[in-house]
Amino acid sequence: SGRELFARSSPLTMEQEDPEKAALDKRMQEITEQLGKMDEKNPAQFRARQLLQKELKDIKKGKIKIKTASTKSAEDSVVEQRGMNTCKDLDTDESIRIREEGARKKKRGCLEHINEQQRRLDELKEKIAMEEETRRRVQEMLKAIMEMRTTMQLTINKIAEDTRAELNVIKKKLEHYDQDLALRKEIHTRYRKEQQANSSNFTAKCLSAITKLLWYFLFIVAL
Repeated sequence: SGRELFARSSPLTMEQEDPEKAALDKRMQEITEQLGKMDEKNPAQFRARQLLQKELKDIKKGKIKIKTASTKSAEDSVVEQRGMNTCKDLDTDESIRIREEGARKKKRGCLEHINEQQRRLDELKEKIAMEEETRRRVQEMLKAIMEMRTTMQLTINKIAEDTRAELNVIKKKLEHYDQDLALRKEIHTRYRKEQQANSSNFTAKCLSAITKLLWYFLFIVAL
């Protein structure tokens, strides 16, 4: 009949409605108690309150139904959310706390890792800056050494050039001195020769005069 067909096609029978309603009422009471224990000013419980409030709203709107033992075994009896997750997947205070704690630890670990990487990056930047500064100083030192070397080379070349010029002057003076010395030696030699010649002539003249004088005395005596 039409009544039997309606009873078979209806998702909830009268036998199922009371246990399901009792289970939903119990769940709503649990959610209400949990919300009452939570601190609205605590940001760490915001997500948990949000999920519990959504679950309570879905139960009131009829989006969550109970599958009782008449349709499933006792161990499979769960709260089903139509078009949503099942009750097994819904968050409780403890699971939310554990998950948020894990998320905080993970975030803290990530922040520590980021800080460590940033510290290493800063150390690396500092080392690079120190190496750049050292390289700059070395380059400046090399540049100064090269400039000093160029200056010293120019000074050495100037000193060598001046020394060569002075040596040439000294050489010319020595050549003139040698010429003067040779000329003096020649003059001295000639002078000695002339003196010797003059001395010989004087002696000869003296001897000749003495000889003549003796002959003159002899001639007088003979008379």
